[in-house]
Amino acid sequence: MQHTAYYARLCLALAMLVLVPCSASADLTGFFGKTRAAGSNRTVKGAAVSVGRTAKFEFEYATTQEDLRKEQPQLTTYMLSSLLQSPNTSSRMQLYGVTGAGRYRETRGTASQSNFGFTFGTGVKMRVAGPLGLRIDYRIFTLRGTPSFKKPQRLYAGLNFTF
Repeated sequence: MQHTAYYARLCLALAMLVLVPCSASADLTGFFGKTRAAGSNRTVKGAAVSVGRTAKFEFEYATTQEDLRKEQPQLTTYMLSSLLQSPNTSSRMQLYGVTGAGRYRETRGTASQSNFGFTFGTGVKMRVAGPLGLRIDYRIFTLRGTPSFKKPQRLYAGLNFTF
């Protein structure tokens, strides 16, 4: 339990650094993709909201459905992350790296468990027209406790709206 409190304080400190007053910018992404664990690919869907310019604070929710045939559990993640992206120049693309921590819930049938997890990854945001864009993201998770899969990976594409 001491580790959980330590990581929670660390996440809060990182969030405060990212939220230093500056001209605000935010974006919202709805996404759809694949989670890979133990050689199996399953559909994932979710949403992310971030605040900041080059250094951002992001909250992300995602769920991967249970696969009863392969006895793979549903995985739901709630991650709070720091996202560092290339400056928004005249280019239509922004590369970024992301790292964070949060909770996950694994559900198989009526049994479920929750614990702490970490994530890191990379991606690209591409402006399409005005505030609309496309986002492609790859992440690796490290799940604590006794999950079915300790290091699932996720690749998704989503519609991104900047405001």
